[in-house]
Amino acid sequence: MERIIGEYGDPASSVLIVCVAGMHGNEPAGIKAAQDVISELKSLGIHPKAHILALLGNIKALAAGQRYLDEDLNRIWCDTSFEKIKQGTLDTVEMHELAELYQILAPYWDRPYSQKIFIDLHTTSAHYGSFLVATDYISTARFTQELKIPIVLGLEAKLENTAIEFLKNKGFASMAIEGGQHQSPKAIRYLKVFLWHLVYQSGSVPYRAIPPEYLDGSELAMENRGVPGRLELAYLHKIQEGDEFVMEPGFQNFDPVQKGQILARDRRGSIRALTDGYILMPLYQKSGDDGFFLVQT
Repeated sequence: MERIIGEYGDPASSVLIVCVAGMHGNEPAGIKAAQDVISELKSLGIHPKAHILALLGNIKALAAGQRYLDEDLNRIWCDTSFEKIKQGTLDTVEMHELAELYQILAPYWDRPYSQKIFIDLHTTSAHYGSFLVATDYISTARFTQELKIPIVLGLEAKLENTAIEFLKNKGFASMAIEGGQHQSPKAIRYLKVFLWHLVYQSGSVPYRAIPPEYLDGSELAMENRGVPGRLELAYLHKIQEGDEFVMEPGFQNFDPVQKGQILARDRRGSIRALTDGYILMPLYQKSGDDGFFLVQT
């Protein structure tokens, strides 16, 4: 697998759009979505007023079909890691992956673009519920205004050293999109719909350039019907080594839960909701230390 999924548009443009797919090795849908959108732009002869760069995240974990091998690639985007890269002290598989991403991205950090946009393409182990994880509501809400998908704020504050938080601090309008369940064909489609609308909302292509099959975002709206458009993180259940955490079966993204409801179990017993809200990203996979999230209006 090559690190660069695709690159298109004028490198001298004042608009930069960077997306990363496969940050987690068990989330391949974003790779196909990014490949398809760049291929479609080219085949349709559309010349965006932007430089679009799509990158593979954790290549070795993707090859193994695992979320990560030594550590979560999306939890090591910090100055300490980049200092290690400069010193050549790379002690994990994911640090080597980050070093290659750093080599490609670093030259863009300080260039004087009129717009710098970063999008991290993800899927979840639970079914249904596409949503945007935003570092800042004002700079990201415009990318969803025609799609009517929920924006969740505050996750990056609890999930330390994520790519979206790091690149926000580098001047990017920075966000992550969760397209749905890992293996669902719908996830690829939803991510493609979002990418096309993101390119349009950035001013890089006219509305009429969006292929007809991606114009209608009603599928996304229907999947999230009844879910508020803006939500805040209320609680994150972190899993510690040896917890023997098991999620209760049947939860889907944005299922409403009530305070006191049993959501999961571990070696200490039942884990109950500490507040009313909506459950998000319940953990139904072997790897990962985020058990579930609760979000509220």
